[in-house]
Amino acid sequence: MTESEARALLAKLSAHYGEPVRPAREHELMRARMGFIEHGELRIDVTRREVRLRDRRIEGLHETAFRILALLAREGGRVLSRQEIIARALGTDYRADDRMIDWHMRALRAALGEPARGDGIVQTVRGIGYRLRKSDCVSRQDAA
Repeated sequence: MTESEARALLAKLSAHYGEPVRPAREHELMRARMGFIEHGELRIDVTRREVRLRDRRIEGLHETAFRILALLAREGGRVLSRQEIIARALGTDYRADDRMIDWHMRALRAALGEPARGDGIVQTVRGIGYRLRKSDCVSRQDAA
């Protein structure tokens, strides 16, 4: 995206929201458009399907785990129920029960090199669902 295209996009967004888009927000909007999600030390390139945690590239992440991780990162630390994860990350056609999400979360944690249960970046909120650790909630969907 060229600088003039970025300015045109910002002008449209400012008109849409009825107020000037602030520089920090500009940066976030441009990055989201480019396909990046950041949440603390986690960086997801949606276009390339690449995940980095603490500058280490994460290998072996299955598509389902990738979708779940991207959804959790977009939500910036908000707790999502298992049913909400199924509906939003996997789609309404996905046939799974709540416990299948638990299995995907264990696989996701393993790929990230985190403990199966505990206080890693992916947290279980007992009786509710999952979220990304709040201390990493500098969640941004923005451009470099």
